[in-house]
Amino acid sequence: MSPDEPRRSRPAGRPPRRPLMAPFLVTGTLLGALLGMILSVSRPPVPGSGMAQELIVLALVGGILGLLVGSVAFLVVERRRR
Repeated sequence: MSPDEPRRSRPAGRPPRRPLMAPFLVTGTLLGALLGMILSVSRPPVPGSGMAQELIVLALVGGILGLLVGSVAFLVVERRRR
């Protein structure tokens, strides 16, 4: 191997990089909240509640579900790295 060629293998003493948890959780939360907002806008309003209430509730529920999906995705990726 010439000195000009990039090294493709990692150094002998370094363990493989582990995925970071925060990007998975933030992405899942944001996508879930966005999906909840789209769902609240696309459906007809429920009698007795305003559109803002529906938007907030569905965005929160979507964000929580997205957080759970992001954490499961992180666990799956981390397990496959071992």
